[in-house]
Amino acid sequence: MRLILILTLWLISACGQQPIDGPSTPENTTLGFFQAIYIDKDVEAATRYVTPELAEVLRHYHLATQIQRYVLSLPMTNVSLDIMEVDLDFFRKSADETTVTIKLEGLKGDRPWIDDRIVRMKKIKNRWIITEFIHDKYSRG
Repeated sequence: MRLILILTLWLISACGQQPIDGPSTPENTTLGFFQAIYIDKDVEAATRYVTPELAEVLRHYHLATQIQRYVLSLPMTNVSLDIMEVDLDFFRKSADETTVTIKLEGLKGDRPWIDDRIVRMKKIKNRWIITEFIHDKYSRG
C-alpha cells in the first residue's frame, strides 16, 4: 500500500510544471520557452528554444524576471500559458518559418492580466527555434 502511495505521489508531481519535451513543433518550442521564463524561471532552459544570438541576449539579463521586463515587456506572476494560433496549415511539413501567438494569463502587479505575445520561428535541422519576439501593441488587462 505504501508503494502505491509513493508511486501515486511521484506521478502527480511528475505531471506538474515540467519542460515541454517531445517532437520539435512550433507549439512545443513556444510553450517550452515561455514556461522556462514565466513558470520555471530558468534562463538556461529558455536558451534551448532560441537562436544563439537571442540566447546571448537572454544570458545578458541573467534573471527570468529581467527577461520578462526588458525583452518581452511583460512582467507577470502566476502565469498560465495557452497557444492561440500557429501560422501553419496543411503544408506544415514543408514550411520552415512560422509565427505562433501565445496567450499569457496571470497577475501583472497585483491585477489580473491577459496578454498575447507573438514569436517568429524558423525550422533549422528539423528543429524549431525562436528567432524573434514580435511585440503586439494591443494588450488586455
